[in-house]
Amino acid sequence: MADRLRWRRPRPPARPAVRLTHAAEGDPVVGRLGGRPLLPPDVDVPAGLALAAELDCAALAGYEMNLDLPGTGTLVFLAGVEGREGFVVYVPPGTAVTERCCP
Repeated sequence: MADRLRWRRPRPPARPAVRLTHAAEGDPVVGRLGGRPLLPPDVDVPAGLALAAELDCAALAGYEMNLDLPGTGTLVFLAGVEGREGFVVYVPPGTAVTERCCP
């Protein structure tokens, strides 16, 4: 007997989310994954954390989504290698930043 399939209305996600994919040539860029974070000099990065992603809030504001994000600036996501710790830094537009090496 063949498997039977039925259609179900998709459920809304448990939490609002954004799905990011690699940008192709000519696509709008809203951020980057990995590398060295661009942070203000007064932000200390705890040992064991690395850059997970940087998101340009102004670029994301152009998309319709159900997330309460700032309309400008950059969100820098730092995460532990084992995924158990991390934090997010909001960098307002115009803030001086330098490329940092995570300890």
